[in-house]
Amino acid sequence: MLIELGFDDIPSDYLKAISEKKKELRKNFGNAVLYLTPRRIVMKFDSRYFDQSKIIEFIRYPFREMRWIEGRPDSFVRPLRWILAFDGDRKVDIDLFGVSSSNFTFTHRALGNRKIYINSEEEYFKKIYEECRVELSHVKRREKIEKTITEFGVNPSDYQKLLDMAVFTTEFPDFISSDLDAGEVPPKIAEKILTDFVFVFPIRGEDSILGNKIKGFVAVVDNPQPDKEKIKEGYMFVIKSRFEDAEFYIREDEKINMSQRIHLLSDILYNENFGSFYDRAVFVSKIADFINARLSVCSRSDIRRAVMFSKADITTGLFREFPEHQGYIGMFYLIREGEDSNISYAVYEHKLPEKQEDPIPKTDLGKVVSLADKLAHVFISFVTGLPITSEEDPFGIRRAARSALRITLEAKIDIDIFELADFISPLLREHFEQKGLAVDVERKIKDAASFILERLEVIFSESFKKDIVKGVLSRSFSPCDAYERIRVLSEHDFYPLFYVARRIKNIIDQAVSRGLLNQDKIGSIRITNDKEKEIMELNEKLQKEDFIDSKRYLDFIKFFESAKNKVDDFFNSVVVLSENEEERNTRLSILLLLFSHIDSFADFSQIEKPSQR
Repeated sequence: MLIELGFDDIPSDYLKAISEKKKELRKNFGNAVLYLTPRRIVMKFDSRYFDQSKIIEFIRYPFREMRWIEGRPDSFVRPLRWILAFDGDRKVDIDLFGVSSSNFTFTHRALGNRKIYINSEEEYFKKIYEECRVELSHVKRREKIEKTITEFGVNPSDYQKLLDMAVFTTEFPDFISSDLDAGEVPPKIAEKILTDFVFVFPIRGEDSILGNKIKGFVAVVDNPQPDKEKIKEGYMFVIKSRFEDAEFYIREDEKINMSQRIHLLSDILYNENFGSFYDRAVFVSKIADFINARLSVCSRSDIRRAVMFSKADITTGLFREFPEHQGYIGMFYLIREGEDSNISYAVYEHKLPEKQEDPIPKTDLGKVVSLADKLAHVFISFVTGLPITSEEDPFGIRRAARSALRITLEAKIDIDIFELADFISPLLREHFEQKGLAVDVERKIKDAASFILERLEVIFSESFKKDIVKGVLSRSFSPCDAYERIRVLSEHDFYPLFYVARRIKNIIDQAVSRGLLNQDKIGSIRITNDKEKEIMELNEKLQKEDFIDSKRYLDFIKFFESAKNKVDDFFNSVVVLSENEEERNTRLSILLLLFSHIDSFADFSQIEKPSQR
């Protein structure tokens, strides 16, 4: 059975969404075939599955719907204009949305939108292509478009959104191409104009610090018999006008240099409870100094210069037109002014990564500035009470935290989140005191640090066991360091370490519950037998090797493969909770010392018993 539903025009987003409802299609219509064009929804299926209500149910989607026929309750995304329905060579009478089926369809609009009469399913598929000049299959249209733009050097995967639009806004795609000179317009802005305003595929040329220069474009036109020269003239007129607008903004922006624009940030509000973008930049530079103090990869002057320049471009006209390219616009102007390329590029990189698929910054300076920028946003947001819920993140706080964690993990930047929080607290407290505001800075800063670590737990739990993640994150607050601990525990046998931790913890808990742990006398050690001496030697070796501070985590785990037997011998040979107070305090002291090494690595009370390998 064949059913064609005809419209004046159907939104491309709606068609793409319908094309993805494959499971629902099979559920309702068996081995059905679905064809989608900007004017037609065509279904072919076994007539045994025919049910008008199922058709309506299938084509409905949560797009804005309206009533198109007065007096009828029916609503749809667009008004239905015609229905063609055949079962073999028999016309089928159906009624949907107040429109009755007929035996005709229409040609492509470029051919005059003429009526074409149909007598059977077979004839329909012949005439729809030969006489109507319509390529019904959206799959074939996609293949044709991908093949053609690839021949022009365009990578389809770089422009999926534009590709989807081209597929679902054409019934018979043809192509127009042209060389192009973007003039002074920076490559990413030129590309943005082509893809988002003119809806054509950019052809990239040679690479530069600003990105691949644009040397041409490919346009997909919906026309089986296009006048290509005339259409190309139209595209070139629109593109040239857009480029001229961008060049106008560039000329106006360059009347004020970037150093002067830094001071203009004082007049732009970042957060009404915190202050201006200038205030924010000063705070970001201090966090960047904290990060760099642990890395020693950049000069302090370069950091401050890159940070202060990082938001200067928000004062430009080019930014007002293309706000999504904040940072890139700053780099563009700095390069034109002759600024150091490392600082200029860091200004661009401070925005990375914004989306999940974005890379992290490549340069050391970019990593430091970007990480500081994102951490500052999280901490300031918490201290000033910007809202974030489990479902909504209107200020991008969750996104900033996740991006910051990506940088620390992928770049292996070892910073302790709570140590950073302690560094930030007095800075923010002083900031708010100067503004005359009473803010519980310490509590909110700790809340922000906990929030970041909660994000980290979610990330780690995607790849590792949750109990191991929780146990490690209870002791290590550096994302990079915590990852290494979790990885080592996940990839190696840590049963001996776990066994020793649990056995010592049990005896300590007994001592506490019985009131036998005298804190005043713990630490007073008087060795009286060989078994006590062996445990004390374990402590001395752990102290000497310094496995944890030197981050030799695998060696730390392996150390307990032999230590386990000595701990067993100790428990089997002596009574730890001896009635003799001096003996008891000595034995508890050496066990507590051993446990302190283990407990600093992970909280094993939160970790499930591992299987012995």
